[in-house]
Amino acid sequence: MIKPLISEKSMSSIKDNKYCFIVPVNFSKKKLSQMMKEYYNVDAIKINSQKRRGKKKVYKRVKGVRQDYKIIIITLKTGQKIDGFEIEKPTDDKSVKAKK
Repeated sequence: MIKPLISEKSMSSIKDNKYCFIVPVNFSKKKLSQMMKEYYNVDAIKINSQKRRGKKKVYKRVKGVRQDYKIIIITLKTGQKIDGFEIEKPTDDKSVKAKK
């Protein structure tokens, strides 16, 4: 139903308290705000949305179209965050290479 959008741009916007999700086209901003409050216990200050059309694809001479979807960008109050979206800092592999 709702899944996080994971890309370089969306992960870098987490610093500004902005989280990106992919949802069905029929989702409304009010419904999404209620779901965020219910599941993650966070308050949304602002919700932006973008509709995306599904791409046309051809597979073995069969034409088809992927599903349409909506991207939602949620801005949270300062101090709030959603668990599971943290960016882990890469470990320093120099010490591992030096031992070999």
